Amino acid sequence: MGLIHLDAGVIIGFLNGDDAHHGAALAALSDALDQNHQMQIAASALAECLVGPARNGTAAITVVHDMLGRLPVSVVHLDAEIATRAAVLRSRHRGLKLPDALVIATAAHTDADRLITTDRKWPTAKAMKLTVAIVQIGTHQAVSCVPYHRGAYHSVRSQQWRPPRRPPLSLRMGVLEHGGANPA
Repeated sequence: MGLIHLDAGVIIGFLNGDDAHHGAALAALSDALDQNHQMQIAASALAECLVGPARNGTAAITVVHDMLGRLPVSVVHLDAEIATRAAVLRSRHRGLKLPDALVIATAAHTDADRLITTDRKWPTAKAMKLTVAIVQIGTHQAVSCVPYHRGAYHSVRSQQWRPPRRPPLSLRMGVLEHGGANPA
């Protein structure tokens, strides 16, 4: 059992069945659940996840919060130490955006084993001198894959996502219809 930190793109991809990262996000979350990993998300990344649902009203926001609670995904709140660490990362890696630096700093601060992201523009963990492994999930167009349930389980650098032993996460959650949570 390990600690998995999720970037906003993973949750956004999971929630939206039409998102290019939907299959990879399903695979990553299913894999984490199957291996009994704890999952967390930075409060700043949660805010990113809630922008789209907020356009549809409070009921949509509630669906996202309920889904995170059912997985379960805990929310790590921003504090001065994480903010400082993010600022240092941002100052050393000029191409790194502050929202991404906050996610990375939060994962490092909590000693996460893995940080799963859809972002391909981040510096490597080695370049940032981190102990957390950064796993970038992709779309079926970007990497080779094994087809499974309306998406694909993708090859991620040297790691291979494999189909879960249980039904797909979207079917187990009971809150999703048609592969995505887009309440009207």
